[in-house]
Parts: sequence; structure tokens; C-alpha cells
Amino acid sequence: NLLISLALLQHLPVELRGDVVAVSRFLTNAVGEKVCYGKWGDGNYATGKPANGYRCRSKKSIKRHADKWSHTCHDPSTWHGSSPLLEQHWGLVQSGATGTAVQYCQCFVFSGILTTIGRSLGLATRSVTNFQSAHDVNSDRGVSKFFFSTPEGIWDPVDFPDELCPDWCEKSKKCEGCETALRRGRGFSEKCKACIPCVPCHSRDDSIWSFHVWNEMYFARGKETTNGWQTLDATPQELSNGKFQMGPASVKEVQNGTSDCYDTDFVIGEVNGDIKLYVYNVPDLNEKTKLRAMEKGDFVLHNGDPLFLGFRWYTDPFGDTYNNVGFKIVTKKPGPIAKKCVKNPAKCQMEELDLTRTYKRCPDAQDRQMPFCAAGYRTSKAKCADPGTLSLLEQKEADLLEDTAFTQAGKIHELTGSHVKDVEATFDDFVPKYVEINRDLPLQITFKNRGGEKRKVNIAISAMGMDYRGLPVIHLETRRKKYAMKLPIEGEQTLLQRSILLEPYESQTFEYVVPAENLDEDLLESLEVNAAEGNFFLQFHVSAHVEETGQTFARQPRRRLTESEDDSL
Repeated sequence: NLLISLALLQHLPVELRGDVVAVSRFLTNAVGEKVCYGKWGDGNYATGKPANGYRCRSKKSIKRHADKWSHTCHDPSTWHGSSPLLEQHWGLVQSGATGTAVQYCQCFVFSGILTTIGRSLGLATRSVTNFQSAHDVNSDRGVSKFFFSTPEGIWDPVDFPDELCPDWCEKSKKCEGCETALRRGRGFSEKCKACIPCVPCHSRDDSIWSFHVWNEMYFARGKETTNGWQTLDATPQELSNGKFQMGPASVKEVQNGTSDCYDTDFVIGEVNGDIKLYVYNVPDLNEKTKLRAMEKGDFVLHNGDPLFLGFRWYTDPFGDTYNNVGFKIVTKKPGPIAKKCVKNPAKCQMEELDLTRTYKRCPDAQDRQMPFCAAGYRTSKAKCADPGTLSLLEQKEADLLEDTAFTQAGKIHELTGSHVKDVEATFDDFVPKYVEINRDLPLQITFKNRGGEKRKVNIAISAMGMDYRGLPVIHLETRRKKYAMKLPIEGEQTLLQRSILLEPYESQTFEYVVPAENLDEDLLESLEVNAAEGNFFLQFHVSAHVEETGQTFARQPRRRLTESEDDSL
């Protein structure tokens, strides 16, 4: 491992090899470019030849061509240690292969490799897992979510935000100079108002991963505010100064929300990013109606701007603390791994060292209600260059957040509708903790009318298959359209709509049961086949709208789909 680590450093100028910042930053690029080839969810992991890679050889082919032993391909989940992968990488180097990156890797593999290389070079290195990890593509410390809303107050999430950008937006020059407003979702001048339909073009690839794994290294950088643990990430995500590299971002600066060199803002977005909502006005949920709204940019406007209510939420806007960005950040505590953890990964909680409080000012998800808990916005641009270069690091929209929207910790139902908010909704028992195949799925919501007038509540429920990257599971794709895999809730319908009437001071529980035949083996197998790495969950979306007052409640709980104990025997 040391030999391979030193061989990688041959590509770094000699004068920089004594600079720990230069070495660590270089390694994040080298691992992703020369050692590990990333692949997420598309196609087979054992066959084919990716761009700039080698052709995957089968075991039969290896028997005929023993010198090609290093040209095998692997599902990322099958790696159980760094040494075999590094040995295969070295075999590719020795064979003179054009591509020396072993196929294939994902974040947990990239992180494991960087841990091994860092430690072999004498750098204190560890892997870190961030749950509910935001991937912010436009460097604004926020993640955008898009919905359709009907006159009945029904909210329906957009299946594929990447399809929201009208074709003319990327071809037209009339939106030049409007980039800041388009990314913020607010501050549209008269000149830029015609460009409102183009808002999704600037944040449509934002997502929240169920988890993401990166690294920390411990070293001094010359200032008290930047010394100590540094965040680095070898998984290729976003370009930094023209390369796929990330870090070293000081964990102290991340916690303080301070813009600093080496991708600190990106890490702040990953662990503490705000949520931005954009809601399209539609008369109904017909596909043609949705398409027209997207093309026209028919958003629910706030003071002429499309950012819903003018807020950026720094907690989950629907009130689910488990969906807060950076919900939990952990590493392996020092010491050997307990035998029971090795035998059963479900029994590894005692192995966790919780790092949440080192990254977030408000580590307790239940207490993240104060304004200082927010990711905040840049107050200055970090001016610094890559080690060994004279050019400043490229910054996306350096002034992007200098006048950003007010951040908010409240919930949707507290902020929508009139000043009359006399209906309460309880979603604690909306969906069971486990959703089992071939078992009825009971759903329920409890409403209480605390006022003296009747209230009508419109309810909508849907559930979509999502992979661990927070992207919809696709079960069919044509030249023009992708179709997300959704749970049939009522017959073949994937959207359940109901209304209930609440008498004055009445409490009522809405109940519905998804029949067992809608949760069969075919659904499980289809999700396993089509989800990235077979890693998926069902994301429910439930909205409830009080017709008379405009109060809107919503939740987006996630659940694993599992086989029942009886069925697995």
C-alpha cells in the first residue's frame, strides 16, 4: 500500500510533496482519477467497457489470458478491503493499461481507499458517514424541491426535476445577467421576470442522498480556525478549480458556516444545507397540465418571486426531523470492531462515534429551531489558490448568497393560509416503521378541529421508489419521457385523494389500507432490479389542505420495503 501511495505522489511536483494541504487535496483527485472508477446504478457491473476504462474480462476470459487478471470488474458492494483493490490497480499499472482505475467504486469504496492511502503516508485519516447528505450543484448551500399544487391544496412532488428546464432556456440569450436571481429564486427585476420558467435549470440536479461517505484527515494549516480535522472527498462530484477534487475543508470552519478555501461551502451544504421549495400552480394533475405549467413557469409567487413564501428552510419544511439535512454524522470509534458487529451489521451502533456536533452548531435535530442553526450565507469570498498555482480558485457565483432569502425553521402548515389555524394534524402513525411485502399497509392521520366552525380537509397520498442518491427509481424510459416506479395505492392508481369533514371541536382519524396484493414480490423485484445497486426505499408524500383557511400540512416519510419473516422462511 505504501508503494502504491508513493507511486501516486510521483504525479505531484516534488516541491509540493512536503505541503500537507497540497498532498491531501491531490490525493482526492488521484484516487478518483487513477485508482477507482465510479459507477452508480446504470447497467451491468461485470461487462462492457466504460469511457477511459478497460474492457471487463470474465473468469473464462482470464483463464485464456492470464496476463489480463487485473481487468476484472466488480459491483462496488462486493469490496471488503482496500488492499485487494489497490493490488488490482497496481496490476493495471504494471500491465500498461490505458485506464488504471479499478472498476467499480462508490463513495464508501473511495473513502476506504483514501483512508488506507492517507494512513500509509502517516496522515491520521478516517472515514465519515453523513446521513441525509445534500448534493448542492450550484454552490448556494441549498437544495431545491419542486411540487405541483392544485386549487384543492393537493401537493404532488415532481418526479424528475431534471426534466423541468424548458428547452429555450439553455439556448436563449435573453436571460443573460439574470443568473443570480435564477439561482436564488428571488430578486427578479422586470427584465428577468420573463426568465422565471428557467429557475429549475439552475438547481434541477440538487438531491439529498440517504448517506454519503467521505474522509477526515488531522493536520495543522497554520491558523487556529483551520487546524485540526479536515474534510476531504475522493468521490468525484463537482469540479473544483477545473478538477474533481475536494478539500481539505476545515471542520471548524464548516461548523461556523465560514466561507474558506478548498470547498468549505460545498461541505456546509452537505451537512447543513437549506431547503428551497418551488410550487407550480396547476388546475389538476393531468400530465399535459403539468407540462404547460412547467413551460410557462407558472409558480406560486411571493412578491413576484418563485421561491415559495420567500423562505429557505433550515429544517425539514414538512416537520420530519429524520429528513433534516445532515441528520447524523458518524465515524468508527477507536479500537477493534466488536465480533457481534462483524457478524451482523445491524448490531454496530456501539461502534459509532457521533461527529454531528463537530459539523453543526445545533447537533440535536429536535432543537434546530433557532436562526443561528441555519447554514447561513457567504459574507465574503474566500480568495485562495490551489497549492502550487497562481490562479485563484474558481468560485461559482461568489456573491450568490450575500442577500439571500430569510431562513425559516417553521413548518408548512404554520406558514400557509390565513391567520386562522384551527386545525391540527398528527402524522406520528401515518405509516408503520416497516413496510412488508404481501402484507396490508395501514395508513392513518389524526385531525382535530379546535375551532367553532366546520372544516373540510382534502388529503392526497402517494409513494415513489427512490434510490439511496435520492433519485426516483425508473421502471420505463422512452426517448421522450421517464416513468418513475410508484406504489399502486388504490387499484392501479398511484395517487389516493380523499376529503373529510370536521365538525366544530371534533377529532377524526382518517384511515386507509393499501391491500397486500399491491405490495407483492413483483414490486420488490422491480425495485431491486432498477434501483442503483438494488439500494432503495419508498418515499411517501402526504398532503392535507384545509379548504376554508388554506392551512397546508405535508410529510415525506421514507420506509424500507422488506420481506416479512413468514415469507422469507
